[in-house]
Amino acid sequence: MDGTNMKIEFNGALITGRIDGLENFKVTIENKTDDNRIAKSFSSELTFYDDGFDIIKTNLIDDPNGFTNSIDVTVYDSCCKQPVFVGMIRGDSIDWCDPGCSVTANIIEEEDAINCVKSTLIWDNHAGFLNQDRPAIRYCLEMRPVFIQVVILWLAFILNIALIGILIPIIAVVFVIFGIVYILCSIVSAIASVIPGVSGPDCNDGWTNPINIINNILDGLDSLQDSLIGCGRFHPSPFVRDYIENACSKCGLNFQSSILNDPASTYYNLAYMSAEVEKGRKNNSNNFSLIKGNEPLFTLEIFLSDVVAPLFAAKWEIRNGTLILEREDFFQNTATWVNSFDLDQANNLIDGVVCYEWIDEDRAAFGRFEYTKDGQEYIGNEAAPRFNDIVEFNDPPNSIQSGEYKFITPTASSRFRDDDIEVDVYSFFADALGGAVNAVFGGAFSESQYFLLMNQHTCFAGKFLLLDSSTAQSTNYIKRNYSNAFTGGNVQEDGVTIASDARFNYPLWFKEENENNLYSNFHFIRNPRNPGSQNFNFEFEFVFDCDQYNDFDFTKGVQIVKSQTTLTGVVQKIEVDFVKRLIKVNGIV
Repeated sequence: MDGTNMKIEFNGALITGRIDGLENFKVTIENKTDDNRIAKSFSSELTFYDDGFDIIKTNLIDDPNGFTNSIDVTVYDSCCKQPVFVGMIRGDSIDWCDPGCSVTANIIEEEDAINCVKSTLIWDNHAGFLNQDRPAIRYCLEMRPVFIQVVILWLAFILNIALIGILIPIIAVVFVIFGIVYILCSIVSAIASVIPGVSGPDCNDGWTNPINIINNILDGLDSLQDSLIGCGRFHPSPFVRDYIENACSKCGLNFQSSILNDPASTYYNLAYMSAEVEKGRKNNSNNFSLIKGNEPLFTLEIFLSDVVAPLFAAKWEIRNGTLILEREDFFQNTATWVNSFDLDQANNLIDGVVCYEWIDEDRAAFGRFEYTKDGQEYIGNEAAPRFNDIVEFNDPPNSIQSGEYKFITPTASSRFRDDDIEVDVYSFFADALGGAVNAVFGGAFSESQYFLLMNQHTCFAGKFLLLDSSTAQSTNYIKRNYSNAFTGGNVQEDGVTIASDARFNYPLWFKEENENNLYSNFHFIRNPRNPGSQNFNFEFEFVFDCDQYNDFDFTKGVQIVKSQTTLTGVVQKIEVDFVKRLIKVNGIV
């Protein structure tokens, strides 16, 4: 065949002149894992004469901006009566001779969306993202070794007692003195007000009104107390879904994820705390926007591929203007595109065979799931044994399996007040002397019982934190109470049951023996004995009709027969030869 069933349009106009290369016309459609998109590629160069040459010459050769210009291209299969490839010819993808009457060009796929995903920061301010209020992650600083913190807080307690004993009479004297001053000032001001052209003093400024003076003194004491206690700051931390949706909106993409974007999901209120450079804002601040300098330096592509997707054993793809993030096996749908047995019965399966090969990869005997260790925020590392887990894959033993599968999260684990990993200093002082210490500090120790614990104001690795949706944005708490009904029974560490109200961030733990956590929800698919495990690559070729081509979608699988057993294979790539009317299918099962 000479490819005459193939038609090409430039910028919507049908090309009627001579085109060489259509006789070898093939389109490869691939579900690419390297950049998470459905990609189409054109198999051969085309040489254009006549009207095709004229259009390319005018727009890409003679135009001074020809190198950066492009021509929209649509390739039609007149047999199937639909476009089979939509792309463009750019100035940097053509070759020609001068003088001449032909130009050779490569047709490439438009990649605006994926290029935007690769280049857009997740906090891009195109829609005012940096000015919006975010959840407040409040934290307490706890020193190591712990006794230093204990000594400081006892000294702070003694200092507070002393200040109370000293300040009460001082405040009384100040109130009397400045009260008299305020009365005299008010009299002078009243007299001046009735004299034309004379303005009296302002008696309500901060250093005349005794109430203002006392408030200034108390505010100063509060600041001193916050500094001594170390629980007086917060880091504004956007929800993960907000970061993703912000970048998607700039790229003209919708965002779909049952993990992050469904209000019914356990992970809907997942926040990402980035605090590499600047300390948190003071708790009395009304500014809940991101702190300049702490913005995570991630493009949407890097954030998804290196941070978010690995945590959930997930992948992301762009399909039909929608960015989809789901667990990897979500993309292995059971809907059927074609059945190799039916193709063989119709004599359309080339050579009547499906070819297989073992996937050449190790099959681990156990899995090690760990949080990364933060090089500077080391208190959070103390929670690692609680968050981490080792899972047996080789039971009963099989010699094929050996070694370990190791997964390290891109983020660090976290400590919290009252998490029962060990008694934190603040919990001790909340109850010290029958609550008298807490009372002297105005209840500061009991008010901070949901706060994050850190050894300093910043951390090198980011933190994922699950927030309690029942709390206000200005006082966001980390969700802590996960009952046995949620976890599928007692949650244990070294044989000791962890109290339900101490299970901070539980859905972000790895716990094989329990439910609704990172392992049981997502990473169980890493077990090579899991029924969904994939062991073979496959390939077959068949004669297609237009209905079969039109019906193709990567959300559909193929039915194939292996050793008289019907299996569902996942299509990874098809190569369509529109001249010979053949489709070659490559996939995994």
